[in-house]
Amino acid sequence: MSRENPVMCEQYLKDHNTEILCGPVNLSSCLDLSDHSGIITLTSPKLFRIRGRTLLLHIKALVDDREVLKEAVSKNRGSEEKGSASKKSKLENTKGKVEQLLDYYLPVPGVTVDRLATAASSKKMEYYLGCDWLHEISITIRRTKQTTVTNERTQRCAMLESNLLAEKLVRVICQEGPDKTPVAQSMALDILIWVASVRLSRHRSCRGDVKTQQMELVRVVEGNLVPLVKHCIIMAGRSVAHKCVKLIIICSEGMKNALDCTTVLFDGCVLQALLEWLPMITCCWSAGALRWYFLLLSRVMSLDVSATTGQKCVSLLLQVAQELRARTNPYHLLLQTRYW
Repeated sequence: MSRENPVMCEQYLKDHNTEILCGPVNLSSCLDLSDHSGIITLTSPKLFRIRGRTLLLHIKALVDDREVLKEAVSKNRGSEEKGSASKKSKLENTKGKVEQLLDYYLPVPGVTVDRLATAASSKKMEYYLGCDWLHEISITIRRTKQTTVTNERTQRCAMLESNLLAEKLVRVICQEGPDKTPVAQSMALDILIWVASVRLSRHRSCRGDVKTQQMELVRVVEGNLVPLVKHCIIMAGRSVAHKCVKLIIICSEGMKNALDCTTVLFDGCVLQALLEWLPMITCCWSAGALRWYFLLLSRVMSLDVSATTGQKCVSLLLQVAQELRARTNPYHLLLQTRYW
């Protein structure tokens, strides 16, 4: 095991006549809350274009230092042996008492106690290294459903690679096109989410065109964040707001995977767009959309070093308090005192 993955180098790909279609993906980033299982989705526009029927799934364990790992394992085994020895001595001391209790209550022979003590003392922890942690792997290959559309495969690949299509979809979402219905807006969001999910998946190729395509798609969304927040969160329902937040998070995670960093400039642009519409959230059409607004704001609020978000939220709360105070009706107060 080594820190560098030899599959990523160009010489390895030439020697084995292979090509990286998608990945690599860090398995630890795909685990669920139990830390025992997870689901990994491997996809890319190149995988949609491929016609081969043989796919190689390469799994490699990467560690920092083998000697450090061996030393840690040996220490754990030594402590485990000491612990098992102490447990064995305790079991031997209490063995007579257990036999007396069992003989008093139940006619159980002493062989049972001996077997339990031996099993407890001989029990050892299993130590796994690298890919030994993988107990079961289930692979599911999905393909697109065939339709009656002419040259559907070519058109689908063109949808994944076209920046012009992404710009047109964003205009439909922002209700700048001829069709300004909520149905068209929702369908455009679904298509753009599919394009972003496939196109912004983690893909490391020897050529740099993959990262360029990913950056171009994110720039299209980044340049329209302000109208997206307006038409998909402030002036839309819960489902449209949910899809918009999902699209923004996909773009954010895609940029982090492309640049291999934890913070990206895209998140700062999202924060600025949200702060621009923060004074107008009183005009929000849906309470569910307002919830998604603040969930997205809490995700990027850590980038606000000048505490502008907190100041605007406090001023907004003061405005709400003044509005509630202005709407106070003395008859309502009288009814409250009567029925309380």
